[in-house]
Amino acid sequence: MRKTLIASATALTLLAAGPALASDDVPEGASAPRSEWMSKEQIARLVESKGHTVTSVIVEETVYEVEATAANGDALELYVHPMSGEILRQTVVE
Repeated sequence: MRKTLIASATALTLLAAGPALASDDVPEGASAPRSEWMSKEQIARLVESKGHTVTSVIVEETVYEVEATAANGDALELYVHPMSGEILRQTVVE
């Protein structure tokens, strides 16, 4: 009985931590329905207005993930809030 109880408690802990672990990779975005999000084209134009060349825009959980090239040639990975257009995280890809 004790082993079953410990295994059940461990499984519940892992299940509860699962969403938290996944969200560590992607910043918090919008909880609103996608029908209220900016379009991929709007996000691309917004990122390009900052001097970057956009190569792709995809939905990643609750944000847009944008692959772009900076004016200096650096490859960038950007996470963009789908409603405000705010760049939540910018990483130089090597």
